[in-house]
Amino acid sequence: MFFYLNIAAIAGGHDVRVRSISSSGRSDWTELTGAFYSFDIAGTTAVAEPGRVLFAGTGPSSMAFSGLQAFRADVGAGFDAVERLGQVVDAVPGEAFDIIVGDADAVNLLANGDFADTSAWTLNAGGWSISGGTASHTPAVLSWMEQVVSDVAEGTSIRFTFDVTGRTAGGVGIRATGDTFEQSQTTSNGTFSAFVTTPANTFKISFYAGSTFDGDIDNAFAVVSTPNTVPLGEADFWLVPVTVSGAEGTPVGPFTLQIP
Repeated sequence: MFFYLNIAAIAGGHDVRVRSISSSGRSDWTELTGAFYSFDIAGTTAVAEPGRVLFAGTGPSSMAFSGLQAFRADVGAGFDAVERLGQVVDAVPGEAFDIIVGDADAVNLLANGDFADTSAWTLNAGGWSISGGTASHTPAVLSWMEQVVSDVAEGTSIRFTFDVTGRTAGGVGIRATGDTFEQSQTTSNGTFSAFVTTPANTFKISFYAGSTFDGDIDNAFAVVSTPNTVPLGEADFWLVPVTVSGAEGTPVGPFTLQIP
């Protein structure tokens, strides 16, 4: 016995009637409720990278499967509140996939943003030190920790992200310096994200600490914002299988990620 399910409603249950037929006659109808098409993504993972999300897994084996659609929503808002991210990405039935959603070319402009050592950073005016994978500031004077950047055009929107821990006083911020400077700062622990528009002839990016700031920073990113970058900050993400006719299957997620 076999029957067809309407792939236009692939994510929902189907009610069907079946009966046997033989040379001697036909049986009574039997009602089956909640029959589902086998159309699941297996082993899905999601990883945050600068301006994008990397999804991996194995697509449904059904030949009705043709691609994958990513979705995003505020943390805890649920799938009813999602927005689409990009277009459907082609995938092969039953095969492993690795797809990029967002800007595949986005990079961290900061070298050694994980503060694995002291390379790339110049520490000015006292107070800053780098050790054990963090940059720490001891209350002293207003001071900077900076590095040179190149090929950053005037008016570029840069999305900054860094983690602050151990702070009990003062503030710390990020600054883009050229002919003038633009900056943004925080006075709280946690992950800080902000947009800064670069001035003319930008040549360095700095962390500046107020004289009373007594915390640590880590996981520093500076990423050029483009039309393709996934929105900055923490959010929930889902991946949905899509049929050849455009019908959408069951969402896999949420994956809660912090996108730098």
